[in-house]
Amino acid sequence: MSIRIRVNNKPFSKDPGAKCMLPLSPYRVTVYPTKLVCSMQEMLLPHTGVLHDFHVEQNIDKGWIRISGTAAHGRVAYRVMHRGNEVILLDERSKNVEKLTVMQSSFQAKKTPKLSFGATKKQDVYSIRRRVDPAEYLPLLYHIGKKYPQDQEVTQGLGALVQDIENAITQKQTEEILTHFNTLFLYGFESIFSPVLHDVLHSGLIEGHLKTAPHAVLAKIADLIEQMLFQETRGTLTLLPALPSKLICGRMTRIPFSLGEIDIEWTKKKLRRAVIRIQKTGSFSLTIPQKYTSFRVRRPGSHASLLRRSGDVFPVCEGDIYFLDRFQK
Repeated sequence: MSIRIRVNNKPFSKDPGAKCMLPLSPYRVTVYPTKLVCSMQEMLLPHTGVLHDFHVEQNIDKGWIRISGTAAHGRVAYRVMHRGNEVILLDERSKNVEKLTVMQSSFQAKKTPKLSFGATKKQDVYSIRRRVDPAEYLPLLYHIGKKYPQDQEVTQGLGALVQDIENAITQKQTEEILTHFNTLFLYGFESIFSPVLHDVLHSGLIEGHLKTAPHAVLAKIADLIEQMLFQETRGTLTLLPALPSKLICGRMTRIPFSLGEIDIEWTKKKLRRAVIRIQKTGSFSLTIPQKYTSFRVRRPGSHASLLRRSGDVFPVCEGDIYFLDRFQK
């Protein structure tokens, strides 16, 4: 039994002047049909003339931004990456490279959890913003945020909106959580999920200027999305602790905890399966949503199974794998 997610995270925009975070980088990039701006420096795109069918894509999984379109001499495509202390512009056809030297180095790439709520529509940020469907935008925010360390507190600027979400999750106000996320999504971001630096829409919801680095805002939001679906407290794992009812189905894989990692899946608002992979010997207890009291536990290659109750303690050894299903009331 395995739980897999096969979704590419590549939100895109066709608007000149699109803003987005450069993956694995603390820098925000503004992209135009003829140039890009990063860290108050400009880099001209090497084609000449007008660029038709302008397209900016943030490839979250690969860790770059892709700029494409049709110039006078044909199709062009560029990749923008941050490696070490350089922002690199790669022409995909000629393989020519241009570089900008920047102050801060890139973050180290790492394996991160994956999340899906079953959305399969094109990741056009204009359409996503119009639909305001958390099943679409929350996984994208999660995958962007998990690329960054949570190394700063989010206070002024977006701090109040982020705090509203955290309070709702802590108090398990499940029907309020998405209301607060929607407000943050509509007023706290611009272009391709770029945190606003001040109240650009003059909504009155954001006070002062953002003093936290934009990447730290995204990291905090990713942490809150994860807390909504999984929590570990003093050796107790809690599955779907604050799941809003509108997120009727979903999968989350490779969620780390102190002894290993876990995958979970739910459909029709019901917990269906979980896979636990143990990387360190120890013990933990597992708590499942209140409407369930028990579940089945199996091991790979074995037909034997055990019935466990919510809150039971699991003694485990390094290398163990457990399949959980048949969650019962």
